[in-house]
Amino acid sequence: VVCLPRGSHPIVHYFLCLHKSLFPIRNLKDLDPKMVNRVGLMDAQRRERFGQAVRLLEHASEIIVYDHHVDQSSDVNATDFVIEKVGSATTIVVEKLQKAMEKARKGSSRGEISWTAVIDKKVPMPYLPDTHVTLLALGIHADTGSLNFDSSTPRDARALAWLMEQGASQQAIAEFTHTALSPEQKTALLEAFGRLNQ
Repeated sequence: VVCLPRGSHPIVHYFLCLHKSLFPIRNLKDLDPKMVNRVGLMDAQRRERFGQAVRLLEHASEIIVYDHHVDQSSDVNATDFVIEKVGSATTIVVEKLQKAMEKARKGSSRGEISWTAVIDKKVPMPYLPDTHVTLLALGIHADTGSLNFDSSTPRDARALAWLMEQGASQQAIAEFTHTALSPEQKTALLEAFGRLNQ
């Protein structure tokens, strides 16, 4: 179950809205905290960042924090912390996915799953749908300013490259990361240019 109690970056939000049938996001009020036993916290490690969702932590037996804000201290009683200096917390998740898929593929070559079974489509190889890898790529683009922010790292770039190899849609990324100026921004820009030309 995915819940976004504080929302998401606008480019991620628009993509999720367009593909809402593929990414069933639950409303916080629909979740019974007593039924939640595992919680993964993304891109934050302070309780105030989770708003009303902090109540989901009360009954969870497992809480994993994935974050890239290495300069913050956590006030979450997590069972595991994965906090690394990268431009995007999504990069950490992508690297974990990449390792898991490599492990599954290696397991297949050791005979745990025969290649003939894969070829005959009896056993599928690990696969991520294009929309999922595109969403992950958008997450990295949102956090790193498309790798333009100073906090961007080579790991973020490698994660994006791997997502491209997995089928991330460059067309969708270009469409959703292109942000047009708001009417107010256009007016301010025109006024600034006008002052420059005086």
